[in-house]
Amino acid sequence: MARGNRVKLPDTVPPVPADTWEAFNWLWMFCRWLNDEEVKVPWESTITLDANVSRSFHITLAGNTTLAKPQNLYPGQTLNIVLQQDDIGGRTVTFDAAWNFGDIALPTLSTAANTADFLSSYYSGQTDKVFVIFWKGI
Repeated sequence: MARGNRVKLPDTVPPVPADTWEAFNWLWMFCRWLNDEEVKVPWESTITLDANVSRSFHITLAGNTTLAKPQNLYPGQTLNIVLQQDDIGGRTVTFDAAWNFGDIALPTLSTAANTADFLSSYYSGQTDKVFVIFWKGI
């Protein structure tokens, strides 16, 4: 399948006989991994991304939020995240200790209304940390 052709996968796994469940579940999760379509994440005060859903996320900040460690990460996995201010702007993001920004420490996000910043990350299973590269004002 060409990279540009995306297949919309179901959000839930259809019923499968118990004896084929393990193989089917693996295949379903693999297909979800291949489908890296950007997922719009609804704003919440604490956001926990699910790495089984996609590798690309877009969050419009409608208030201050905490970005928790993502769920269902596997070693070597990458995640891309756009953090966009809403029409008001001035929203802040606090990052769980699992997020590691290296030498730059915690980034200063754009605060003007409708501006966006970009995070690209790599999960290390050995350290249980999400290493992040940050671009301001994309």
